[in-house]
Amino acid sequence: MKNLFKFLKVAFFIVAIILLFNILKNGFNSNDLKVLIAKADYSFLFLSIIVTGLGLVLKGKRLQILANQFEIKNSLIESIRIQLISITFALITPGRAGEFTKVFLLAKDKKNLLPSSTMIAIFERLIDFLMLTFMSLLLCFFSLNDPKLTILLAIAFIGFAGSILALFKIELFLDKLDQHIPKKIKDFLHYFIEHKTKLLDKLMVVIVYTVVIWCFDGFFQWTILKSVGSENPIIMIIGINAIVSIMSILTILPMGLGTVDFSALFLYDTLLHVQKEKIVFLLGSARLVVILTLMLMLLPTLIFQKEFLTKLYRETLKRKIIEEK
Repeated sequence: MKNLFKFLKVAFFIVAIILLFNILKNGFNSNDLKVLIAKADYSFLFLSIIVTGLGLVLKGKRLQILANQFEIKNSLIESIRIQLISITFALITPGRAGEFTKVFLLAKDKKNLLPSSTMIAIFERLIDFLMLTFMSLLLCFFSLNDPKLTILLAIAFIGFAGSILALFKIELFLDKLDQHIPKKIKDFLHYFIEHKTKLLDKLMVVIVYTVVIWCFDGFFQWTILKSVGSENPIIMIIGINAIVSIMSILTILPMGLGTVDFSALFLYDTLLHVQKEKIVFLLGSARLVVILTLMLMLLPTLIFQKEFLTKLYRETLKRKIIEEK
C-alpha cells in the first residue's frame, strides 16, 4: 500500500510537470513577468507578510488548545515556535518531516507522551483536510457550470466523507482491517479511538480556528494578486487555495513544486481567467513571503537555541530513515 502511494505520487508529479510545461508554453511571456515585478505594489506584499504572521499565530493557538486536552502544557509562544519549526521542516523537505518534528517537540523527549503528541498532529491534519475539502466542495458547487470541475467535485466529496468517517466512525472499520494492518498502527488506532473524545470536546473551537486560518491563507494570496492589479473575488480565491492545498499532499518535492504549481495555474486560469504571468508571480512571491515570515519569527530560536535545533534535526532525520525503511 505504501509503495502504491509512492508510485501514485511520482506518477502524478510527472503528469503535473508535463501539463504545467504545456500550460506555460502557450501564452506565457517572461518579459511581461518582469514588468509585473517592476510595477508591483509592495504595500500589499508587506500586508501579505502581516497576514501570514497572524495565520501562524492562530496555528500556534490551535495547537495549544489541542495539547492542553492531553495535559501537555505549552505557552502560546512555545506553541507558535513548535508550529514555526515544523512548518519550516515541511517546506524544506518532502514527505512528513514537518509532522515528525511536531510530534517530537510536543512530546518534549518523553516517550510516554509520544502517542498523545502523534494523535494531536494527526487530528490537526484531519481537521485541516475536513475543512479544506468542505471549502473545495463549496467552490465546485458554485462553479458547476464548468464541466472541468466535475472530477474535482467528486474527489472533494470523497475526501470530505472520508475525513468525517475517520473522525467519528473509525471504530466501525477497525475490526474489518484488524488483520491487515501492522501492529504498531493497530495499537495507535485503538489509542486514538480510546482518547478521541478529549479532542472532540474542543471540536467546534478547533473548527472555527481552522476556518479562520484557511481564510487568512486565501486572503494572503488575494493580497499578492492585488499587488499586481488583479481584481478577484476573495471567496473564489479561498476555494481555489483549498484545492491547491489538498493537492500539496501529493507533492514529492519541497514547497510543493510541480503539483501545487500545476493545480494553481489550472484553477486560476480556468475559473478566474487570471493572466499566466500573474499566477507565476503569485506562486513565486507566496513562497518567498512565507519563507521570509518564518525566518523573521524564528530568528530568536535560530540565534539562542542552536543546540536544540541540531538535536531536533538529527532526530527528524532518524525518523525519516525509519519511515523510508
